[in-house]
Amino acid sequence: EPYQVWLKLEDGASSFGLYESLAERGIPVTELRDGRQELIQSKNDPFRLAINGVMTLGFVISMLISFFGFLIFWILSLSGRTLQFGVLRAMGIPFGQIIGMLISEQLLTSGAAVLIGVSTGNLVSRLFVPLFELSFNPAEQVPPFDIIFRLGDYLQLYGMVAVMLTIGLFVLGYRLSRVKISQALKLGEE
Repeated sequence: EPYQVWLKLEDGASSFGLYESLAERGIPVTELRDGRQELIQSKNDPFRLAINGVMTLGFVISMLISFFGFLIFWILSLSGRTLQFGVLRAMGIPFGQIIGMLISEQLLTSGAAVLIGVSTGNLVSRLFVPLFELSFNPAEQVPPFDIIFRLGDYLQLYGMVAVMLTIGLFVLGYRLSRVKISQALKLGEE
């Protein structure tokens, strides 16, 4: 009667060495399942690659749309308030203080949007990502389907959001530095 034997290889041992050792000793093997090879096949599975690709592409596209949306909003907001910034500069308020006021204003308005987006994204991912398990046969899943939330992934995500906001604020500061007091006051007269 054939037996089922589960083996765990030592670190650094190769599967090929095990196969050769079994063949040298004349041990007949009717079926062989190698966990390492199955893991490699699972990582290269087209369905899994497609899911990861679609999710990554969706993330990149949503980040670009958000970035350009924020940038357009900020630039239009700045253009509409050119007279106000010109008057503030003419009154003698230092440029650094105006930039600080603008940064705090944008961080409060955009910060609320980012916090709502982050909390909504976390809630939706906790609710709907586990449904991906339904696309695989749970009886054949060894180890079982498991969702892992890594701190590094969150840091990368929030780092990208911070970079996006920082670039937007630099563009806004550059545009504000290009505003000339006399042009802004002339614009107000017309």
